[in-house]
Amino acid sequence: IWKDEFSLWNDVVSKSPNKARGYNNRGLAYAAKGKSAKALLDYDQALKISPDFAEPYHNRALIYEKQGDLDKALIGYDKALEFNPSRAETYYHRGNIFRESGEYIKALSDYTRVLEIDPDFSSACVNRGIVYRKIKEYDKAIADYNRALKINPDFAKAYNNRGLVYADTSQYVSALSDYNRALKINPDFADAYFNRGIIYFTAKEYDKAIKDYSKALRLKPDLVQAYNNRAAALFFKKEYDQAWLDVKKVQSLKKQVNPDLLKDLREASAGEQ
Repeated sequence: IWKDEFSLWNDVVSKSPNKARGYNNRGLAYAAKGKSAKALLDYDQALKISPDFAEPYHNRALIYEKQGDLDKALIGYDKALEFNPSRAETYYHRGNIFRESGEYIKALSDYTRVLEIDPDFSSACVNRGIVYRKIKEYDKAIADYNRALKINPDFAKAYNNRGLVYADTSQYVSALSDYNRALKINPDFADAYFNRGIIYFTAKEYDKAIKDYSKALRLKPDLVQAYNNRAAALFFKKEYDQAWLDVKKVQSLKKQVNPDLLKDLREASAGEQ
C-alpha cells in the first residue's frame, strides 16, 4: 500500500522505467508538492519515451505558464492539442494566455472551443465574457456571465464581472446588486470591494466608498488604484491630511498619482506637502 500519489508513481517508474505514464504521473505528484524542476524532468522523460503523448505537453505548459514563460507555455499547449484536440482544459489555458496578451480573437476562439467540448465549463464563460467586455460587446459579455451563473450560482467572480459591465453601461443599481452578491458569497473579494467603492464614489457616497476602498486594501495592499480613489474621496470630504497620506503611499510605491487630484489637493491645502 502506497502512502501517497508520489510513492505510488515512484514505484511505477522504478518497476517500469520505459513507460511514459509513470513519469507523467510522478511529475504531477512533484508539481502538487511545488517541486516544479523535478516535475519538468519527469515530463521531459515521458515525452522522450512517448513523443506523441499529449498530457505531458499540457502539464509542462502549466508549469511554464505559472513561471511566466508564456512562449514555452504556448508551444506546449499547441503540441498537446496536436495530439489531443479534444481536451477543453488545454484550450482554456491557451485562451487565457491569448487574452492576457491582448490577442482577443484567438482567445475568443479558444474559449468557444472549450464550451463546444464542455458546455458546463463556467470559467470559460467568465473569461470569454472578460474578452467581450474588452472589445465592448457588452450584450455578449452579459450573456456569458448569465450562463456561468446558471451553471454555478455561487460563482462570485461572475457576479463581480457582470457588475463591471453594468457599470460600464451606466446601470449602477444592477452593478451594485452584483457586487453585493459577489461579496455575500466571498467576503474576502478585494476587487468586488474596490468596484463597489467606485459605484459609491460615483453616487457621492464618500464614506461608503472610503470604507470599501479600505477593505479592498486590507485584503490586497498592492491595489494602487484603491489608494488613488480613496484619496479622491477623502479630498471631497475635505480630509486633506488623510488624502495626502494615500497620495504619499502611491508615490512610495513608485506609481502615478492622479495628476488632477494632485493639483486640486495642492490648491486646497494651500500648497502644503
